[in-house]
Amino acid sequence: MERPWGNVRADLWYYPTNDLTIKGDWELNSHNGETEIAEGSVAFHPRERWNAEVGFRHIETVASALQTSAAYRFSPRYAMRVSAEYDFKANDPISTEITIIRSLHMWNLEFGVGRDSGEDETTFFINFYPLELISGRKTL
Repeated sequence: MERPWGNVRADLWYYPTNDLTIKGDWELNSHNGETEIAEGSVAFHPRERWNAEVGFRHIETVASALQTSAAYRFSPRYAMRVSAEYDFKANDPISTEITIIRSLHMWNLEFGVGRDSGEDETTFFINFYPLELISGRKTL
C-alpha cells in the first residue's frame, strides 16, 4: 500500500534558565500511528567554559541509546567536544567522536574524528556552520 503522507515530526526546545536547555523530538508514522523515533536530552553549563549534555534516543526496532557529550572552551576561539553513544538493545557502544571547534566570529569551524562501531568505520570530518545555528544561542 502506498503511503501518501510522510511522518509527522515535533521538536521541543525549552530554556528554563541560561544554564539549562531541554530538547526533545518525536516522529510519528502517519500510516500506522506508531512512534518511530523519540529523543530527549538535557544540556547544562555548570561552569563558564564547560558544557555537557545527556540524552536518550529510541529508534523503533533499531536502538535504545544513551547519548552523552561534554565540551570545554580553551579560549575565546577554541573548544573541544567529546561525545559517545551507547545502545542498550545491543549492549554495545555505537559511536564515539572527538571534535576541535574554532570560532570565526559569526561561524564555527569543526575538525573531528568519529568511530562508528555499528558500521565498523572511522570518519574524519570538517563542518562549517553559523555560530547560532538552530537554537539562537551560542553552544559554547
